[in-house]
Amino acid sequence: MGAARSGTTGIVNALRAHPDVFMCEPKEPHYFAFHGKSLDFTGPGDEQNMNKRAVVERQKFLSLFDGAPSDVVALGEGSVSSLYYSQESIQEMLEINPEYRAVIVLRDPAERSFSAYQYLKARGFEDASTFREALALEDWRVEANYHHLWHYRRMSLYASDVKAYLEAFGGDRVLILFQEDVEADLGAAMTALCRFLGLREVDLQVSTERVNASGVARSKLIGQTLGGISRVGFVRDLVRRLTSFEFRERVRNRVLRRTSIEPEDRAFLASYFESDLEELGSTFSRYGIARPMWIGRI
Repeated sequence: MGAARSGTTGIVNALRAHPDVFMCEPKEPHYFAFHGKSLDFTGPGDEQNMNKRAVVERQKFLSLFDGAPSDVVALGEGSVSSLYYSQESIQEMLEINPEYRAVIVLRDPAERSFSAYQYLKARGFEDASTFREALALEDWRVEANYHHLWHYRRMSLYASDVKAYLEAFGGDRVLILFQEDVEADLGAAMTALCRFLGLREVDLQVSTERVNASGVARSKLIGQTLGGISRVGFVRDLVRRLTSFEFRERVRNRVLRRTSIEPEDRAFLASYFESDLEELGSTFSRYGIARPMWIGRI
């Protein structure tokens, strides 16, 4: 799990290749955050995506692991909602498995916020013409019950949720990874992850190409095509059935142009994240976790 748009898909994809691990499908059942609830998110695309696809019944969630070989060491899933809704998630995790281990992937909060905006923009859901305009709409959207990916700033406030996991599980059962480190050296990140989960360290031969990328479509036609596929549920499902994950990722990386947050937008967000990052840094120091380079930079 981790903060949305922080590289969790790449980690899950690598774990799927490990012989000691079984990762469920879908990658994000969102069970721990929303168990026992009837979802009624109202944002564009929320009905066909989150409301219909989230798994909210315990037995249905557990059945996602029915196909796991008997000799696997670890079962896992990768719902980013589990971090954002920590209070709802932690108790259910411990009820299902008192020895639960949590892997949390974090990213520079300003970059994460901007990536979420780009992701929804590329899929034709976000109609704000600029990131700053989308930020101005966030309070209204939260009040209107748009699902968590629309919470651009709020999902980048990590301190209280990370602290909740560390206090509930203990520092020995929580591994914190940082998106920039994973992207720079996936092999080193996987070595740390294997040691944390008690897995054999094997050569996974996993592609280092970006996965689940966000960015700007290289042409208007490409943007319209991606948006059409995302908005029409049966078309999206058909594409998923007819193509492999690897093929879709190769296409995504070639049709989207990677962009970075503008300096003035980063400066605009600095005061919003400042106190949260101070608290997060204090928590890391208390548990002996190395601080990422973006604490103190925002």
